[in-house]
Amino acid sequence: MNEMGYVLAALLLSLVLIRRGMLKLSRQDVVWYTDPVVLLTGTWVIQSIAYALPIFINREHVEARHILYILLCHTAFLIGVLLVPRASRPKGAAVDELKITLPMLVAIGLIGLFGTFSAIYDGLATSKVGLWQRLSGEGLETIRVEKVANAMILRGGPLASFEFLASASTVYVCLITAGVATKLALKRWQFRLLIAGALLSILLVAFNALMIQGGRLGIILLVLGAVMGAMMDPQRFIFRFIDRSLGRAKGAVYTLLIFGAAALVWFFATAFIKERGGETPPMVSLYQYHRASPTPLVEELIGNTEELQYALLSFSYVTVPLTTLVYYYDMPNGQFPGPYWGQYNFTGPATFAMRRMGKVRDQMTIQDIRMEATRYLRVMGYGDNVWPTLLRDLALDVGWTGVPLVMLLLGFFAEWVMRSARQDGNFLQKVLGLLTGVLLIFSIAHSLLIVETFQKAFWVCFALLIYLRVSATFKPAKTPDSDLRHEHANGSSNTVISSS
Repeated sequence: MNEMGYVLAALLLSLVLIRRGMLKLSRQDVVWYTDPVVLLTGTWVIQSIAYALPIFINREHVEARHILYILLCHTAFLIGVLLVPRASRPKGAAVDELKITLPMLVAIGLIGLFGTFSAIYDGLATSKVGLWQRLSGEGLETIRVEKVANAMILRGGPLASFEFLASASTVYVCLITAGVATKLALKRWQFRLLIAGALLSILLVAFNALMIQGGRLGIILLVLGAVMGAMMDPQRFIFRFIDRSLGRAKGAVYTLLIFGAAALVWFFATAFIKERGGETPPMVSLYQYHRASPTPLVEELIGNTEELQYALLSFSYVTVPLTTLVYYYDMPNGQFPGPYWGQYNFTGPATFAMRRMGKVRDQMTIQDIRMEATRYLRVMGYGDNVWPTLLRDLALDVGWTGVPLVMLLLGFFAEWVMRSARQDGNFLQKVLGLLTGVLLIFSIAHSLLIVETFQKAFWVCFALLIYLRVSATFKPAKTPDSDLRHEHANGSSNTVISSS
């Protein structure tokens, strides 16, 4: 039955090829990592192929009706992308270039570090698991249980009010990797200090995600955003800076980094999952949480090797979202939870508006909605820690009928942000483009709009954008002609980092 995954992959791939073909015919030079259709639909193609491989026997199977619905949602997304007008900047028009200053960049980094420190401190203050137990991996299972319990009773530590500032670390790292610092006239020690701040932010975010929250999501999103930021920088300054810093030893260092990255992936796929799962055997977790079991051939290959069993369990995270989507899509209308009218994905303004319209009587937290959504899974004896794809998460808010419309709007928004990130000198548009790209890639797992740090990163960017827009209104507009005169006056348009 898994062979239907190949059909789904072929149909989704046709949408990607149609999009790329239209770009080529219209002579638009859009690289793949800034194309929303490639980021969203292309990732689903890879997931569909992984699902079709003869590795798992799943409780639910993708059938024709599911393929048609998924194809409808991705087609709506493509239409939304195509609806964005192809507007060119008129000759002599002002350049939309919002520059960041060094004090502002430093402030963002320090705010992020303080917020991450607050989250780490509160995690230790409200937990019975000590620091050494966390570092040794002995308390990871208890950490996960405490996290869920604290979320249900809204328990926080003395610095809980400042934890939302941790999202600034994501913004700061994205700004650094996107090459924003290279636009500033910095001395060499200042630039290296900013790089050191980014590395420190990554380390603290990783420690908070792994040792305090007991999960891998935070570090995965941060690293993914950092890599995309480095790729979106047309000058590839971070890559060139690392290349120059390593000198002749770069070959050996890159080789060690490749082996180190492979070792880290293997560790998080095996040993980390083992410590977090406690005494539950991996094959039991595979069936209990992902409703799957290995095929006879795979079962024979892995045998009783525990590391391979945990690696198989980790790989199932790629395929299980499709089967979970199928499970919820086939639920009777009376059993499917919701609609919650924005309380799950679009908290804040959406919830306020729906309450005024009488759609929502009582405010519900994301944890309350998640418990209600997984009620029937728990009744049948399965686990509730499942990834259901972005489509199911949107359906909780607007129902299955409203998901294609939301995907249409998401496609329009994603292309508008990405197009601004490609054309303008607005650094915040580039960061928003990065966050949007991460959201689209992670759509095969679940909606990142329900992740608080990700939400707050968006809000931080919008707040900065509003501040800079208001500040720009009190300054004369900057035109391309004035830019040209400025460049001739300085002798060069490239940023040079002085050695003093």
